[in-house]
Amino acid sequence: MELLEKRVKSRFSHRHLFIFPNEHDSQRAPQYKYKDVLVQLLSLPVQKTVKKKSRSRRNTVSDDMETDAALENSLPPHILARYPDFDHLNPDFILDWNQHITGMAEDYKLIDCLEKLCYYSVNEQIFRNILFELVSKLSCDSPYIDVSDLSAIIDKTVAPEHRVKLLQSLSILELSLVIAMKHGMEIFDGQPMNFEMVLHRYTKFANSNSSTQTVPRPVILKAFEHLQELEIIMPVKTTDSIYNGSETTANRVQKEYKLYTLAVPNEDISDAVKNFKALPTEINHWFNNSVV
Repeated sequence: MELLEKRVKSRFSHRHLFIFPNEHDSQRAPQYKYKDVLVQLLSLPVQKTVKKKSRSRRNTVSDDMETDAALENSLPPHILARYPDFDHLNPDFILDWNQHITGMAEDYKLIDCLEKLCYYSVNEQIFRNILFELVSKLSCDSPYIDVSDLSAIIDKTVAPEHRVKLLQSLSILELSLVIAMKHGMEIFDGQPMNFEMVLHRYTKFANSNSSTQTVPRPVILKAFEHLQELEIIMPVKTTDSIYNGSETTANRVQKEYKLYTLAVPNEDISDAVKNFKALPTEINHWFNNSVV
């Protein structure tokens, strides 16, 4: 059995390269492009005060401060003409708002949020919709934008769709293990489970369905470890690890008995199962019916 396990392990690559495209190139990296779009769209139009030189009769040059009619902004003039309220805004507030947007754009937390968005999608229209929702939440009690609000909207907008697609990219065996773990946690009122418990539930389902192909234990273990790499399941910290925040059950027990919990909500699992292509009928029936 040990030789068989080594042979199975040799079929899998343990080398992973996670490279973000153009991460350190401010001219080409998508998060820096989004930062420029954010500043351009959220900055308010301001009137430019320019100096015009005029000659007097004595041929002396005097500097007169005149206000140029042109507006320095990111919106076309025909769009601004529809909203004359911009002319009545307090210039001090406009200056303060633009400084707030510029300062927020230099915050490293904003770059992290935009990088997270680029991980999910590089569609600029989605980013514009996120900014629209962000601005619509402004009020008298909260007149300025906070980076945490932007991060929350990004998580709500694109993260659920990404989790569903991630679940749909799993193999039939991996999805079966997720379903087995979901049923087991429902039985034990949300208590974490280890590999042996999940294997028991999956084996019970496989034995009750003659059409389900028998899978060797090492292959099932490798599929379970792959779920951990994808962060679909997460190791659970023990109660005595409060003195050591990095200590989990994975540090002291065998890998078959490490405790894990599902890191994806049940709603995402349900959506993934509904739209999963070529999903066997038995697994669909197993998910939608009572726990076996």
